[in-house]
Amino acid sequence: MAARLSDDRTAPPRVHPPGVLACVDASPEAPAVCAYAAWLARSAGPFVDVLHVEPSRGGPRRVVLTARDRLAAHGTAARHLRLDRGDVVEAVLAAESSASVVVMGRGGAKTGLGVHAAGVLRHGRRPLCLVARVRLPARRALVLLDANPDHHRTLAFAAHHPSLAGVRLDVVVLEPIGMDARYKLALACERLRPDGVEIYPMRFGPADPGVLRWLDNFPADVVVLSREMLLDQERGLGLVLERREIWRCRPALLIAPG
Repeated sequence: MAARLSDDRTAPPRVHPPGVLACVDASPEAPAVCAYAAWLARSAGPFVDVLHVEPSRGGPRRVVLTARDRLAAHGTAARHLRLDRGDVVEAVLAAESSASVVVMGRGGAKTGLGVHAAGVLRHGRRPLCLVARVRLPARRALVLLDANPDHHRTLAFAAHHPSLAGVRLDVVVLEPIGMDARYKLALACERLRPDGVEIYPMRFGPADPGVLRWLDNFPADVVVLSREMLLDQERGLGLVLERREIWRCRPALLIAPG
């Protein structure tokens, strides 16, 4: 099926079955965005829609056409190519309603998160895959849970997301000082251990240094966590989202919806 390129924001919306939304630009992260979009489309798609946003009319079509070719090299066809203009975050949030997952580059400096990715992370409603480089095929994933007994989304996401089927899961429950993680550990064991998953508690002050140390000792290809944990830690621990150390980790981050 040939992908169509549209740059007319006033065109009437079309109803599509859910697919993967790949948000591309001319940055060095664009090849990784296409690689992970293709990986996710094999099980969570089945389609990939490509979106590129320029601040003004007349942006380079070559960005979306290059993304189409990169997806084809990974054995995945782009269903729709869209060249938009204006605010990047607004365009992604408008387009994500027809997506099963959104894939973006992290942007920003090596130790930070770009403003566009941060905006989508804060305000989006779909699963979000943030990438910096290609680490595929995905054979091992680190799943981060917090100790809050009311937060179950990451656990359900890890247990049922089709792209994680066949991927070894190491589950770490982050146990802050003063909070009992036993309930969350028991719940993780109940829902995941029959599949041979390894589950560990980790006591921490700031979470990010512990996660980075873990990855130094037990490398993973994907890190799975939730929006609510990231945003709660920003509010509760004062960890500024754009400057968190976790963005230094090499694996892609697959973020469950809030």
